Amino acid sequence: PVNRPDNSPVDLSCLSRYIGDEPDLKNKILNSFRDRSPDIIQKVMQAEKNRSLKDIVMEAHKLKSTARTLGAIKLAETCETLENTTEKTEWDNVTKLVKELQSQLSDVNTYLSRHKETINKRHCVADIHTMQTLIVDDDPLIIDHTLCVLKRLGIDNLHSAHSGDKALEMLGNMGIHNLDLIFCDLNMPGMDGIEFLRNLSDLKYQGNVILISAVNDNVLQSAARLAKAININILGTIEKPVSSELCLQLLNPPQYKIQSS
Repeated sequence: PVNRPDNSPVDLSCLSRYIGDEPDLKNKILNSFRDRSPDIIQKVMQAEKNRSLKDIVMEAHKLKSTARTLGAIKLAETCETLENTTEKTEWDNVTKLVKELQSQLSDVNTYLSRHKETINKRHCVADIHTMQTLIVDDDPLIIDHTLCVLKRLGIDNLHSAHSGDKALEMLGNMGIHNLDLIFCDLNMPGMDGIEFLRNLSDLKYQGNVILISAVNDNVLQSAARLAKAININILGTIEKPVSSELCLQLLNPPQYKIQSS
């Protein structure tokens, strides 16, 4: 699998593993965390000012569990370090840790605010006419056919790749979070569809995937379950060839409109 460095203060896939992929529930938890943050850091800073190690340890303990649930790993580690401080710890070190906690908490909240749209995008398709779509298939005829189908549905921002490796290269160039939808074939030489999906999971892809293949529906459904288990959002599966009707069913929920020509 392709691994790329990610210095983000939050790994939202951690939250998905705990509660699943319900955007409303995710946002409720994240909003609650943002709302509570000012009170938490105020209590920690006041405790540091009063040299109350007991209060610092208590607040750090409460924050640690929440931070781990959100995927704010560095923040959780700082909380754990504070939680394990003792009366023998030099106070200058406690002060330093409190400042780190304040900075990391600020970074987490900034990240969550900036990525609110990304959180909402999971389990919901972007604006149909503007969404960036990638087709990954080793058969040029299937790619051409799928491109024609999607163009007829009004989807204009289309890209294609003839292999999983080429698709990952394209994602690296355009930015993993700038892609809204991927049509992915299962059976491809070299990197097959499952391996490609594992790479997407490693890269923390937050968009949507439709699996396409000539295999029977049971195999497609098994692949979809595997993809969901590694936090890939599967909109659905299509047995080749791709049709306008099936695409409409998957891409045209009531809140979106596609004008078919």
